[in-house]
Amino acid sequence: MHPGAAVLGYRKRSFESAHQLLRRLQEAPNDFDALRSAQILLLHEIVRAERNIRRLKAEARSLASAGASKRAVFLKNRIEGLRRCTYIWRCFGDAIAFTYLDKHALKQTFFNTENWLPKQSAGFIADKEGLHAELDLVDKALAADVPAMLVDLTNTIRYGDVCLLGSSDPYLIEVKTSKSKNRRVARQLRDLQKLSSFYQKDFAKDFRGQELRRANVEIPEVTYLAEINNCITEAMVSGYSIARPEPGLTYLAVAGDAPIGEIMPKIGFLSPPLTFFLNVDKTEHSWQPYFPFTLSIEKLEHLWAFLEGQLVIVVFVDPQALVDYAETQGYQARWEDTEGGASFVLTSSDGESHMAISPFFIGRFGLDFSSPRWAIQTTIERLRLLKEGAAFAER
Repeated sequence: MHPGAAVLGYRKRSFESAHQLLRRLQEAPNDFDALRSAQILLLHEIVRAERNIRRLKAEARSLASAGASKRAVFLKNRIEGLRRCTYIWRCFGDAIAFTYLDKHALKQTFFNTENWLPKQSAGFIADKEGLHAELDLVDKALAADVPAMLVDLTNTIRYGDVCLLGSSDPYLIEVKTSKSKNRRVARQLRDLQKLSSFYQKDFAKDFRGQELRRANVEIPEVTYLAEINNCITEAMVSGYSIARPEPGLTYLAVAGDAPIGEIMPKIGFLSPPLTFFLNVDKTEHSWQPYFPFTLSIEKLEHLWAFLEGQLVIVVFVDPQALVDYAETQGYQARWEDTEGGASFVLTSSDGESHMAISPFFIGRFGLDFSSPRWAIQTTIERLRLLKEGAAFAER
């Protein structure tokens, strides 16, 4: 069990309430009472954790001169646990955003406008002077039957203060209570305008270092959320479960103290697979901007077990199976190591055009539970569009 699990355990009633409100929103997105209640709950829990962090950090500083001690170690672990708590509460905020907005559009709110590096996250909500003004704007939007939420309740959205959720693209608003404009404020507004313009025009001449155009891909995304949830359900009963939604893709769920060493030989790969240890992404706060686990893991008890470390989820992808499948579609394929990880390069049979499935896109196989075969199919479709002159926002 990781340090954050025990801390969150003291707030299990709030966790259950957050999960219940989220499921209400999934069933009825126009339930604005649930939308507001969920945000107030998350806000209270995040601010509570932030204040405890600040109090414990002050105590830790007072102990610093005395050198290492059991109390100092306890405080360090406790602070880290509280930070993980704020991350988990914001994962519920992410789930709200993903319930209303297109996940590909949401991805754009996570990165800088100059490059594909994650934009710096905001500081403590408790420190925001304009928080009351932001809440007032959310209330006014809800009163006008427009779904809205506080940006700081998410890990993914890193522009603006309030996000309107009425369409597939986020509508981001900067709420300023002061008329003063320093360089930081000017930069924030400039970046927000650039991102908003991209959403409005589906095109940007200089966006993340390139000319970028959004284009619809006609092949609907294939995901295996039902399959992973069935796999989890069986694991909670039997100790572990293995599912194979398509050739070359394997899900493993392990509950409790099931011996992973005895289970692994049953996976049966002939070559080393791509492996996604989802518990690591959760613990290291590296899940964003993929589809949040607070949505993909459906049942309350399963999500709780995942957070407590009593449920382990691993996704395996057989690299050779993807190469073989691409060849059946008339394309040559190879894997390449890049700075960001492994990429999968498709080349047309005439050798005149090629396109890579990027490490970020490959991450969807694990964290979005997306189909690798669908990724190949949609990349082939993009190659066709590329010949027509389109450059893509998706990567």
